[in-house]
Amino acid sequence: MKFGSLSALFLLYALYCQAQSDSFPKKHTLVLPVFAKAKETGFAYGLAGLSTFSVGKHYSETKTSQAYGALVYTTQKQLFIGMMGKLFFPKNNYMLDGEVSYRNYPEKFWGIGNKTPDSALEVYRYEQYYLFGHLMKHVKKNFYIGIRAQLQDIAQIHYNSGGIFEQQDVKGRQPYKTVALGGSLTYDTRNDAFSSTKGSFLQLQLLNFNKVFGSDYDFNTLILDLRNYHSIGKNRVIATQLYYLFNYGPSIPLRSLALFGGTNSIRGFYRGRYRGKEDYYIQTEYRVPIYKRIGAVAFGGLGDVANRISEYSIQSLKYSIGGGLRYAVNKSNRLNVRLDVAFAKDGNKGLYLDIGESF
Repeated sequence: MKFGSLSALFLLYALYCQAQSDSFPKKHTLVLPVFAKAKETGFAYGLAGLSTFSVGKHYSETKTSQAYGALVYTTQKQLFIGMMGKLFFPKNNYMLDGEVSYRNYPEKFWGIGNKTPDSALEVYRYEQYYLFGHLMKHVKKNFYIGIRAQLQDIAQIHYNSGGIFEQQDVKGRQPYKTVALGGSLTYDTRNDAFSSTKGSFLQLQLLNFNKVFGSDYDFNTLILDLRNYHSIGKNRVIATQLYYLFNYGPSIPLRSLALFGGTNSIRGFYRGRYRGKEDYYIQTEYRVPIYKRIGAVAFGGLGDVANRISEYSIQSLKYSIGGGLRYAVNKSNRLNVRLDVAFAKDGNKGLYLDIGESF
């Protein structure tokens, strides 16, 4: 699921936006059916609410805030219930990003490492309660400093006895919780937070998971996210993202391991096909208009996971390529519905139906 990443396509919302002739109201709330498609979920159905609004009276100087709520069930027997949003305070002096959610999911697992064979596949099921908040303060032109808190409670987890979970001594195969506090530094010159055509985004986050806070595991997570958007000619954009996540500590539980794949990173791989203490990937897209509201993209990416730097190699490098179509349901707010097809290493592939750009 995505918000910041809610992996859902609001079909009636798209029709509404088009009917409004691209004039997006400052305040509006809709409750709509959900329909989505991703490699990890199959088809997803449910109900979602979307609210857009501006905080304070300085509408022209404050970005539009968004709040989502959803109840979604998938053909893979996955249940998601959650509320999430991005809140921009007057003149963008503060920004709050948050989520409260519940998941009851079966998920595929091939073990830990960047060379796990397809034959190692197992399916486990977990029940998760999740809460996080990330508050950022504008301190200088384009610079923000933030504080982040996070709670993840794995209430139940079920796996096959004698399988890969026990063979690899996977941490976190019993119910557990992780609690973290941390900070962030952000530099953001994008002209739009959801579908930028120019500018850059650089963010560094450091999270400390500690038993002092009530966590069952002690470890730290470093996240580096670099993005650049460059216009070429009229309405043509090259978008690039470099992402690195590094966990360090004696024991990293299953649901905190680094991974990629899915609808937003190295499409074509199942999200979590490869897991390790750290991962990196770089991906790029070429976005072009075709006719009126219709556009197209070509994309590619590569990356890998590892438990230590020495495990990285050219032979283990993962890659994917693909393309897709875009339909602008609201031009003024750069809101696109996207349909992507991706082909990845070793015959992996995926079809993705979503709203908003991948990055």
